[in-house]
Amino acid sequence: MVIDTLRNSFRQFYFNIIKQIITLNDDIDFFRGLKFHNSHFSTSSNEIWSEARVKEVSNLLDAILTMPNHYKYFKHKKYLQDKIEQENRETAQERKYMFRGLYALINLKRLYKLLCPERSRS
Repeated sequence: MVIDTLRNSFRQFYFNIIKQIITLNDDIDFFRGLKFHNSHFSTSSNEIWSEARVKEVSNLLDAILTMPNHYKYFKHKKYLQDKIEQENRETAQERKYMFRGLYALINLKRLYKLLCPERSRS
């Protein structure tokens, strides 16, 4: 939630604060626990959120590369590169669903799981 507030309300400080956090605590497990994208998204358009997450994580990776001794954070960089690859795969899959016309069906299925979790288990 703190990172969401930084990103959304104090954008001009966001990357510098993240770099400070990494400098103070370079533990990769701690870093993996941080959430670098909004915890929720809402739209009525055909926005592909994984594209937005790729941009966000790429900007974070670029910020780490500007740090002095950035080579010390190779695990962090690898983690972010893996996240970018994962989000790119999700983007490609989402585009396929949209192209095939299954997008609405998938969203209905997700909505059903949210509204009726006890019935959607099988």
